[in-house]
Amino acid sequence: MISGIWHYLSGYVIIKLKGHHVKETLNMLLSSGIRMWRVKWVSGVCVSCCMSNTGYKRMMKLDLRGVRIELEALKGLPGRLQDIKRPKLLVFGLAAAFIAIFAMTSFIWRIEFTGDTKKRDALLAQLEGMGVKPGVFSWDVDTDALETRLKIDDPEIAWIDIRVRGVELNVEYRLKEMPPDVVSDTPGNIVAAKDAVISSITATRGQAVKSRGQAVKAGDILISGYVQKDGIMSHSVNASGEVQGRVFYSSSVESPVFEDERIPPGEEYLQRTLEMGSWVIPLETGGGSFEDYDVRERITYIGDLYFPVKVVSKTFTEVNVVRKELDLDKLIAETEQQAYDGAVSMLPDDAIIDDVKISHEIVGDVMRVNVLIEAIEDIGIWVEN
Repeated sequence: MISGIWHYLSGYVIIKLKGHHVKETLNMLLSSGIRMWRVKWVSGVCVSCCMSNTGYKRMMKLDLRGVRIELEALKGLPGRLQDIKRPKLLVFGLAAAFIAIFAMTSFIWRIEFTGDTKKRDALLAQLEGMGVKPGVFSWDVDTDALETRLKIDDPEIAWIDIRVRGVELNVEYRLKEMPPDVVSDTPGNIVAAKDAVISSITATRGQAVKSRGQAVKAGDILISGYVQKDGIMSHSVNASGEVQGRVFYSSSVESPVFEDERIPPGEEYLQRTLEMGSWVIPLETGGGSFEDYDVRERITYIGDLYFPVKVVSKTFTEVNVVRKELDLDKLIAETEQQAYDGAVSMLPDDAIIDDVKISHEIVGDVMRVNVLIEAIEDIGIWVEN
């Protein structure tokens, strides 16, 4: 309801997107953070939707190819004020009401949680301790800083996303899934399954011998099953716990920035031979020598005596090779996607992408795109002592 009032007061548009790339355009708008509602397919190549005036202005700045944008209507209060003329007092009253509602919607009035219910009260208390509670000015809420602080203060949180939506503060989170205890009395350690940088470590049995921020290599002991007391080993246990680490995955893709287009000018000649087994008898040699050419071959079988007999016809067509520069923006986008997909394919299912770095360079006629993904995942595995 609040969002509906806000759309009415700030104004919105009804548009139609037409063309053969409508789906790609919708995906581009969503990835650009442009919100749409009442999305309705009119036909296979036409979709109707609503979006805010701000979203419409942002969309018009994007490079949308293959679609045509039609503005159907301007809705909401701004549209009505353009269509009708009212006394100054009415306009002033509407402006005052707009300012009052805008001021009221600039505060956080409700905090909503999505996640394990047993953690909500603790998270709410932590947020209040940071000064975030109903009635706080929404522009003063630094969501990135809140996420970082909560993950540091609460090691049980595996992932958290905080966003301001209108008058609501939405907190979505997921707790770490601690591995079940191994039903065994055999002493063992938790070691690193791969090279990583530790982001969090929680020992439920045994002693953590590494700490947050340390770089480890595959095979390094993370949680030791040898328990020490006053520097002396007192006993050994079956170590258990969870270790989250930052793991880096990279992928590179190379693409030529030019392509050779072969244009036939029309010159061609024919060669025909009679082949009987290993014997080759020229029937028609044709004439000419081309620097670049294409060949079409046609084989006609005459019979099969003691060996196959056939006539082979080859048509040589001269071509001019023209080097054509490719659309660099399109090439970069396609190559980046290929490199990104290659890096993502290396990630385990439980990995969470934390950062993505993309770089590209052109050396000679080849463009190279490098993608580096930083992911957080469980890196601990149990091994027997």
